[in-house]
Amino acid sequence: MVSDPDAPDGRFVHWTVFGMPASARSVPDDAKQGRNDFGKDGWGPPCPPTGSEHRYEFDLYALKDDSGLDEGASPEDVIDAVDGALARGHLVARYDRIA
Repeated sequence: MVSDPDAPDGRFVHWTVFGMPASARSVPDDAKQGRNDFGKDGWGPPCPPTGSEHRYEFDLYALKDDSGLDEGASPEDVIDAVDGALARGHLVARYDRIA
């Protein structure tokens, strides 16, 4: 999951992807993608207001069992599915637009 906790209206989800095997070292072509907060499936790029630095959080979860989620799952459904994950990786990147 990639999200922006600094979005003006609260956390904004840019991407959810799931169904990847533990052995994956990149996102496989057959991974499922959920709906983002742009209302579309797949990746939605960062677009913070000009002059406003935002954090983008990349979260990776290890689940014991398949999430059972279908392509196009809502961000809320993805968040619910990772509750109780075995492990979590977290990376924060910062981005801002200059005029």
